[in-house]
Amino acid sequence: MDSLTVEIFKRSYLLGSLSEESRMENEKVFQENLSWLSPFNLGLQLYNPNQTGSSTSGSQIGFSPTFGVSLNIDLEKLIAFPSRVRIAEANQSRVENTLLHQKREIRIFVEMKYYDYLLTVENVKIKKNTFQNQSDQENLIRQKFEKGEAKLEEVLLIQSALEQTRLSILESQFQSQKIYRELLIMSSVPEDFNNLMKSRD
Repeated sequence: MDSLTVEIFKRSYLLGSLSEESRMENEKVFQENLSWLSPFNLGLQLYNPNQTGSSTSGSQIGFSPTFGVSLNIDLEKLIAFPSRVRIAEANQSRVENTLLHQKREIRIFVEMKYYDYLLTVENVKIKKNTFQNQSDQENLIRQKFEKGEAKLEEVLLIQSALEQTRLSILESQFQSQKIYRELLIMSSVPEDFNNLMKSRD
């Protein structure tokens, strides 16, 4: 049962899509947590305060480089940072909850189908035993009828019961095969429709 459920998890397009969405939301949370640096803009300036003379006088220019540092803060981004993180974490949690919910729903569905399959298989066995008992009874009544010890109505009645049991067996067998195919398709590599139909013949 567990191995069957795991295989169906692997083949589920919905779970695959949700898993990818979950991965993307995790990445967004990580990026938002790093974005606390984005409101800060650090600038570096290089200038020469000792420049003297002019180009027309032909005097030389002295150069003593000085560095200046500036810091700009985007208050709007800084204030919005906690909110962005909370939104990203909420989206992450939403996707994770949806993924877990879908896994639970699939597991419930698989378990119900599996037990339905076991039940129909067991019903087939019981009905086959019933059919065999009815067949033995039909032979006995028919022999009695041939000897004049039973009425025609008794023969017809047991024959009708045999036919009903036979049809019931066929219905249960069809139902068990239907459930089996559903589980097989869900847990297998997607099949070509024509090949699928041929395998049913």
